[in-house]
Amino acid sequence: MSYQAKKRIFAALSVLMILTAIYSALGVLQAASLFTGERALRNLNFWGTIMCVAFACSALFGFLAFRASRLAKVGSREAV
Repeated sequence: MSYQAKKRIFAALSVLMILTAIYSALGVLQAASLFTGERALRNLNFWGTIMCVAFACSALFGFLAFRASRLAKVGSREAV
């Protein structure tokens, strides 16, 4: 697989993970504002965990997309 294809895939995954994190942040706000007691804590733990994992995956995929972009530029210079 070429570095250009990897760059596009990782960039798309990074954007998807950012959208997932935003969606789960709304779940955290909902859990904090609508529910009380044990149900609120359970929802907060669930959505909070998803939000943290999604942000971490987004950063990882963004880094991999950046690295693939740099390697694609280096590879195109070597081909010339």
